[in-house]
Amino acid sequence: MAQKHPSTSRSCASLRPNMESYILDELSVRFGVGPSNGDPRSPHFSREGYLVASLFSKLPKSENTPEVRAQAALTKFLEADLRNARSNERLLFCEGYIHGKPISVILDRARSICASILGSDVDYRDVAMCGSFSGGASTSKRRGVSTAYFKFRELGDITERAMPYLERYVELTRYSELSDARGTLARVVPGNIFFTVPKNAETDRGACKEPDWNMFFQKGVGDYIRKRLKRVGCDLNDQTLNQRLARAGSIDGSLATIDLSAASDSNSISLIERIVPYELYAVLDDLRSPITRLPDGSDYTPNMFSSMGNGFTFELESLVFLSLTRAITSLFRVPGKVSVYGDDIIAPTDATPMLLDLLGYCGHRPNVDKSFTTGFFKESCGKHYFHGLDVTPVYVRRPLESRQNTFIQCRNRRGGAYTVKVPDRRRVIHLHNRLLHWGSLDGVVDPRLDGVIHELRSMIPEDFWGGRDVESIDAAVTPDLPRLRYHESFDRTDASDEVVYLMCLNGSRTESTLVPKGAAFSEIATRRERKLCVSEITSGPGLLTSVTPRLLTRPNKTWLAKQSTLNDIPRLVSEL
Repeated sequence: MAQKHPSTSRSCASLRPNMESYILDELSVRFGVGPSNGDPRSPHFSREGYLVASLFSKLPKSENTPEVRAQAALTKFLEADLRNARSNERLLFCEGYIHGKPISVILDRARSICASILGSDVDYRDVAMCGSFSGGASTSKRRGVSTAYFKFRELGDITERAMPYLERYVELTRYSELSDARGTLARVVPGNIFFTVPKNAETDRGACKEPDWNMFFQKGVGDYIRKRLKRVGCDLNDQTLNQRLARAGSIDGSLATIDLSAASDSNSISLIERIVPYELYAVLDDLRSPITRLPDGSDYTPNMFSSMGNGFTFELESLVFLSLTRAITSLFRVPGKVSVYGDDIIAPTDATPMLLDLLGYCGHRPNVDKSFTTGFFKESCGKHYFHGLDVTPVYVRRPLESRQNTFIQCRNRRGGAYTVKVPDRRRVIHLHNRLLHWGSLDGVVDPRLDGVIHELRSMIPEDFWGGRDVESIDAAVTPDLPRLRYHESFDRTDASDEVVYLMCLNGSRTESTLVPKGAAFSEIATRRERKLCVSEITSGPGLLTSVTPRLLTRPNKTWLAKQSTLNDIPRLVSEL
């Protein structure tokens, strides 16, 4: 008699060829909404219509290839810089009036407010010495291997005007122990490199990779500005203040939410020089990149002061916008709350005509689709409110269909192991869970979502039912008991015990070793619990950077299923 073998695949429904159209049509019919219901400025606006209008708005269309979106981002970058050239010339003279007030008087008030926020008697060259490395990409290192560990250990880039800062840093710290072995401090480069990251269906987001050491000192100044802003009630580590004020504005209409278009690329050199105290401006000018390398290999001299990717751009633009907004409210004596988070500005509704005119004079344009100065719909820092009700929609940013497969390791009744292949449905799981969260009230899901929820659930292998976290992409939230969840597999490589420490510590050389005290995980085949190895100081003073042996592993192209328990907290992978 022939021996029967277990099936090597699990059944689940395939995705419809027109899945996006089916979901939109089904939701439109169930909710009874049309195009006018999705417009926040329409009198017929509804939360359900806004979901239908926004659900696939950020999903790239087939005709919008990555090359087309990247070119659109570059075009937008260059157009913004052309406006900066005109702003640089206009702000040299500061002629004109805004609602009867001379522009020069308004900018002088903004400069005094900026100086009061920053404090007096500050040596910003010493502030720059308190910098740090981030995990972002730089001109010499791609993202993933650009942690503090590699940026300290390997030769980095720097611009010519920032070199004196590195020389001073070497004198103050023990970094010379590494630089002496290489024979040089850093590699001098002309400036940064333009690149793009995904943004929405129409265009990518333009940014620039800064030289390693420029970013190190930029972050030192940026961190100082961040601390000073927090002292005056502008906490750049907390978006909830803007979100709470946006909700309050949606109830009584007293506050307006303003979002600026290409704000980071529209801070002209003259604007920063006009608003920021000279002592800070001089240091910022030394640390910025004067040249930008474009994708075609050409060098471009920008008229903007800094771009996204710079270590102080976010803090600097927040400082400038807060100073300009408070200058308007103080000179025109408009009472009300003022809050800024990057280019998200919240100001009293009565002050918005003067504020928008001032921002336009300074070279900034409001994003008309995301700025709400009248009415009862407000949006700020990713939250959308209408008459105090949270109407934030769900977004699908990548196609639901994935080319990857998942392999589930199973055991039969005799203890033999075999592998089952199932389609990768992580993006479907994420949409399923987010719709459940959007449509739930006190634990009860809107029955009008039943059709779409059941359709999505039929496409998810039953092995991945029983999730408990609506933010998860690893397991679908269902009433079932926890089963499996997606788990990325890695190709293990040899782990090094070499660890880099912050060099500003005095004392003897620090030594370390690898110990199995990291995060616990369970092997599916053996069901034995193991722990990742982490570095531990054995002698001498030192402060560990974020280096673990996992930095030396490479993710492969497959995903495995990991057994889930009630105590598991699934990960949320943002790029999915």
